[in-house]
Amino acid sequence: MCGDPSEVALVVVIPALAEKGHLFDTLAAIAANPQDRLAETLAIVVVNNGPRETVDREMFTDNQETIAILNGLIAGRTRESESADRRLRGVLDFLRGSGLRIGLIDASSSGYEIPSSLAGVGAARKIGLDLALTLRPAPRERPVLVCLDADTIVAPDYLPAIRRHFHDPEHGAAVIAFRHPLPDAPDRRAAILCYELFLRYYVLGLSWAGSPYAFHSIGSTMVFTPDRYVAVRGMSRRTAGEDFYFLNKVRKAGPISSVTDTCVRPSDRLSSRVPFGTGKRMIRHLAGERDEYLFYHPDIFAILRKWLALMDEDWRRPAKAILEAASDLHPGLRVFLERQNFPEIWPRLQRQARNTGAAQRAFHTWFDGFRTLRLVHELAASAYPPQPMAAALSWLMRAWGQSGPDPGERGFSGDLQAQEACLMTLRGLETSETRRGEF
Repeated sequence: MCGDPSEVALVVVIPALAEKGHLFDTLAAIAANPQDRLAETLAIVVVNNGPRETVDREMFTDNQETIAILNGLIAGRTRESESADRRLRGVLDFLRGSGLRIGLIDASSSGYEIPSSLAGVGAARKIGLDLALTLRPAPRERPVLVCLDADTIVAPDYLPAIRRHFHDPEHGAAVIAFRHPLPDAPDRRAAILCYELFLRYYVLGLSWAGSPYAFHSIGSTMVFTPDRYVAVRGMSRRTAGEDFYFLNKVRKAGPISSVTDTCVRPSDRLSSRVPFGTGKRMIRHLAGERDEYLFYHPDIFAILRKWLALMDEDWRRPAKAILEAASDLHPGLRVFLERQNFPEIWPRLQRQARNTGAAQRAFHTWFDGFRTLRLVHELAASAYPPQPMAAALSWLMRAWGQSGPDPGERGFSGDLQAQEACLMTLRGLETSETRRGEF
């Protein structure tokens, strides 16, 4: 590791599995930030894999080469093998002169691998974040913790924007704005446009409904203080979806704000390493496995909005009365609540609450981002089948006071220019002032 750890104010943790072709560009993007911020920043790369016998040979070899390059960077050495790749050599020369502090955790080599039952991005993030907590002894002096992916490019104002945001002691956790790059190839461009429109449609739909869980769960956008990290007992070690489950816990411990004066650019590459996410969605779209141009029915968000408003009215209302009111909103809502044992859970939450604020916190801790998504899925399966993209976006943009596509526009799913215009509008709607429910 380069430099004195006691001077570090920001730690950027980057898991890397067979990322030699992307990692150093990501580090170079961080290193393009202002020199004064680099001096107080440490990038910890966690090169990881499961036990040797479970790992593809090429991936393991890539990891070992990455470790060797990182060791050379940290020691200030130039390796002979770098001369064969002029572009990589140029990136590494830039990093050597940048002043960026780089740390390496070898969770790849023999004896250091992650156990097969835990091997994945969640465990790798946790290893790096837990180490970052040890850099300073006093909790209040510990650095802000930043999550990034090895194939995600950041802006030159990335580090200053994070530091500005967390100068406010009220900010315990945040998500950074993101924008996928839009490839030139029409098929890939269509796939990433569709996916990002879907992501923003869901989160803006939650926001319109008043959900406190209206934020994107993307690992490379997560930032938080050590206090908030410790409060939720650290990163989830799930092999996939660790960002969703972790942020779900983080929100229960306090608000999640938005950093919108910079952005990260997650990769649009194809990948099947995890069962969902950008890479998997790209593969599915290009393979035509299903109709990706179907989005959640707008009426689901309308039901969610009324449900959340109902629970804000009177926390003393008994469970039976709430279920009857929920049935009036939609019978499927009542069925869902009964399956979730609401009649038994709500009286217990009421007994523990002393006032309206405590009751709201208890309710939203129970009806969290995971249960919200389950309700959406159940209503979609039972009563409100997915709608064509044009109809869904038309509703959403009207709900936010914007003009969108004609809901009956059949050619919209093939009109990349029109989709891109919608995406630019939706990106603009997600600002630091975008409303979310509170508790």
